[in-house]
Amino acid sequence: MQIEMLEYIAEAYNSDKKFVVLMGARGSGKSHGTAQIMALKTFEKDNNILCIRKVQINSESQFKNIQQAIVDMYKNINVAPMTQRTGGLVIGDFKITKSPKLIVNLKTGNEIHFYGTDDPKKLTSATATNGEFKTLWVEEAYQIKREDFQTISESVGRKKSEKKAQYFLTFNPWNKLSWLYEDFVADNKNADDTHFSKSTYRDNPFFDLSKVEEWKKYPEARRKVVVDGEWGTSEGLVFERFEVIDEMDYEQIQKLGDAHFFAGLDFGYSNDPTALIYGYVDFKMKNIYVLGEDGAPKMNNSDIAKMIHKHGLEKSFIYCDSSDPRTINELRFDKGLEMLRGAKKGAGSIEHGIQVLQEFGIVIDSKCKNFISEINNYVFSEKQGEKLNKPIDKFNHWIDALRYAIIEVKRRER
Repeated sequence: MQIEMLEYIAEAYNSDKKFVVLMGARGSGKSHGTAQIMALKTFEKDNNILCIRKVQINSESQFKNIQQAIVDMYKNINVAPMTQRTGGLVIGDFKITKSPKLIVNLKTGNEIHFYGTDDPKKLTSATATNGEFKTLWVEEAYQIKREDFQTISESVGRKKSEKKAQYFLTFNPWNKLSWLYEDFVADNKNADDTHFSKSTYRDNPFFDLSKVEEWKKYPEARRKVVVDGEWGTSEGLVFERFEVIDEMDYEQIQKLGDAHFFAGLDFGYSNDPTALIYGYVDFKMKNIYVLGEDGAPKMNNSDIAKMIHKHGLEKSFIYCDSSDPRTINELRFDKGLEMLRGAKKGAGSIEHGIQVLQEFGIVIDSKCKNFISEINNYVFSEKQGEKLNKPIDKFNHWIDALRYAIIEVKRRER
């Protein structure tokens, strides 16, 4: 079957090395390209595939990328999707079911399963219907611990057979302190059994170049990773562990065992925006899911009330800047927002709040443009070239709103 691949993706597909390590900048096409590889590998004999993310909810991106790769595979040969009575979608030789996420090659019987390291019991007991897993794909591998990868690897290729196990790792090179750098890059440790590739948007002729200009505004350390695909040191960036997801599964997030809703509000004035942010926080797995935001400069109290009603948050606890009690009281008693609460503040509250947020991975819905811009530009202050343990006082409106909310929800749930 013919399928159009980027050159470096085709080289990865044709590699017989044990480890296929695809490190790249944003826009390089590595995730879509690896999805193409996974779809094609199901045509090989006895090749069930295990797709892994740190958090299972985020495996939705792998699932959708592989589904799109399958659609593209058949689009030129007039094969139309059809719904089966069993609830699955059939596209050419593939049956796709969303709950649970499963893709089956009907010609070979090979299956593609999707799991997260946040559910180790399910992961260690994962099995395919017709045999064992022979291919592993770990997406955003920098989020996975070395010991987690070793545990996952034990689920793949346990039995001796002609088909050797193969491990695909895709990631952005955020920090040289990562085990990925140590194990696969430094001193070419696994050179004999590793296919390594570094890619950027320049390797992807289909990429929308208009996005690059926005990336070039990022601080140098982050720009180095995002634009050029070089190993970063995350120097100066306050929050390092975050990712942007195009379409989050809100229902799955709500079903998380320790998921708590949060909403935060930072008041603005003539030039600074009023910033609203909301989502869910999972204290057990240490993940924050930012699902929505809103706000603008020069908002009066009536505007703020309308904004909160627009998002259906009028009956939710919203934690806000307590330095303006008059505004809070008007919103509560005159505008009907009785659940609005001032966040407790004091000496060192900013630094303490940041330390708390740094304990979490932050997953952001791609529609939250303001928060994404802030988190990419929020850095520590400098004095005479030395980094201080205090962030700059800008790019922090939605971040402050998040800080108020998480600190207060954490205090409330103790």
